[in-house]
This record gives sequence, structure tokens and C-alpha cells, in this order.
Amino acid sequence: MSERVRIAAIDIGSDTVHVLIADVSGSPDGPLVSRVGQRGELVELGRRIATTGQVGKRSTTRLEASLLRCLDFGRRKSDRIVIGATEALRRATDGPALVERLSREAGEPVRVLSGAREAALGLAGVIHRLDPTGSQLLIDSGGASTELTLTDGHRAVASASLPSGPPCSVPSFAAIRPRL
Repeated sequence: MSERVRIAAIDIGSDTVHVLIADVSGSPDGPLVSRVGQRGELVELGRRIATTGQVGKRSTTRLEASLLRCLDFGRRKSDRIVIGATEALRRATDGPALVERLSREAGEPVRVLSGAREAALGLAGVIHRLDPTGSQLLIDSGGASTELTLTDGHRAVASASLPSGPPCSVPSFAAIRPRL
């Protein structure tokens, strides 16, 4: 990518719906991201899902309204919009139907990220801030999951996505496999 593209990235998380608008351009070291604007709203999906196992009607209404406000902000200020959802919608029993509904209403696909993809994106977001050599542990702690990435310099060696908060079963660290 050599020329600048302005992207609005919307994150439907367990606690918030957040939009980041950024200019993305290429460089010899990888993409450069410059923040243009951002907004976030507290929706607390994780708390609802932890107690009932689903988003439910009331929280769906709050989520839809928040997503539409973020979309409006993103459409006014960017060339492209991407929408990702994380652990809360991975875990919710009504998550798949809700993702289809949100995609229709938004006119943009809502992509539910796997835990591995969430960890990889977390690393991509901070890779330029890591030391170029040596072992480092990146911890991205969200409302319903924590992503761990072990690096050797700028290279991921192993990663795991661990659900947090009730109800969940946390896999043992023996389940973390290095990526070679």
C-alpha cells in the first residue's frame, strides 16, 4: 500500500462499541497508521452474556443504536469501513443471528473475529512499539477475553485467546502452541 487510505474500524467488544478513524499508508517497515478520530460507547454486552448466555432484546437495541452512530461518524470521515466483533458475540447463543441482522442494517459485513485473529490484530497494532529483539509478552485484556502473544522481537512465537469472566472454561497454558 503506497498511497494513503482513510479507514473507519468499528470494534464491537464485550464492553464497548468503538470506532477508530485512521489514515493508513505503506512504508518499508509495514503499514503506518495515523489516528484521525475516535469515539466509543459503553454497551456492556459481556455482562449480559455472562448472566444469560445471550445478548437479548434490550441489549440488542442499545448495540444497534451505538453501531449506527459509529457508522454515521465513520461514513462522514472515511473512505472505507470495517466492522469486527469479538468474544461477546463469539460466545452469545444469539450471536450468529444478531451478526446477520447487524450486517443487514449496517449495509456492511460484521465479521466475528476468531481469538487467534484478535491476537494477531492486537500484535499488528503495537508491533512498531516493540523492541526489535528479545522475548516480549503482549497482553490484550478485554471485557470477555484476554489475548496473549509471545514474541521474539517483532515475530510472534505463540499466542492464545483466553475467555474471561463467567461462564467460561479457561484452557491450560499447555494448549498454547508456538507458531514456528
